[in-house]
Amino acid sequence: MKLRSKEPRDDRLPVFASLSVHNYRRYFFGAMISNNGTWMQRIAQDWLVFELTGGSGLAVGITMALQFGPMLVLGLYGGVLADRYPSADC
Repeated sequence: MKLRSKEPRDDRLPVFASLSVHNYRRYFFGAMISNNGTWMQRIAQDWLVFELTGGSGLAVGITMALQFGPMLVLGLYGGVLADRYPSADC
């Protein structure tokens, strides 16, 4: 039994075809830079708490819970609201 054919598929788009659109390319790379900055800030904040508390894992854990807790809790409510109300097409 043959699982994969050796012939390439012609119906697929190139992986990075969306980056050929100028505005999307700017958005994509801007979002990547912003996301890297956000994660660097979170790591630096956790490291600072670790250093200031003398290596307390509990303090770092509390800091991380305070960083990610609102996203988790509010994300659940946001999902419920998004499912409950129809989308407003602008």
